[in-house]
Amino acid sequence: MANHEMSRRVMLATAAAGALAITGTRLAAAAEMTVKVGGAVDKPAEYTAADLAAMPQTEVKGAWSDSEDGAPFTAKGPLLYDVVMASQPNAGPEFVARMAVVVTGTDGYRGTYSWAELMPDSGGAPVIVGLEYNGEPIRAIFNPAWIISAGDKTSLRSVFSLASIDLVDASAGIGAVATPTA
Repeated sequence: MANHEMSRRVMLATAAAGALAITGTRLAAAAEMTVKVGGAVDKPAEYTAADLAAMPQTEVKGAWSDSEDGAPFTAKGPLLYDVVMASQPNAGPEFVARMAVVVTGTDGYRGTYSWAELMPDSGGAPVIVGLEYNGEPIRAIFNPAWIISAGDKTSLRSVFSLASIDLVDASAGIGAVATPTA
């Protein structure tokens, strides 16, 4: 495991300790953590882990491992696509070609997904807002949810302790003229 990934996990574990405990199917929260959905949507929303658990669930097998033994994992939660769609995207006809979803963790770590790769009929691997890990409620490091792309070979776009999901116009700035540095 890379040093930056290990230090990120230690920092998240420390920050998440005691913030939200998930025991079985019951949520016990000192301060209920939420995931905010915003950006180019008509109905910005805020979801608790219980709200996300009430959405249709998808199970994925991780193509990478986050365990010391190197074993792949399974995870379960709603599709990231469905979570964004619940907030009613408000983009125009060129929506699919130019939009992206930026997911941000409580530590500021970000991952980005093109809208086209999230669409269920795109043929890509599903991306979920994970609530279960290997059949158990997620670990404290991932509270209230965890972004998992079943097709990624590394955890670089996996966002632990999800804080926000934003639908953005990825074409902003495209076509700008580069200024030579020398």
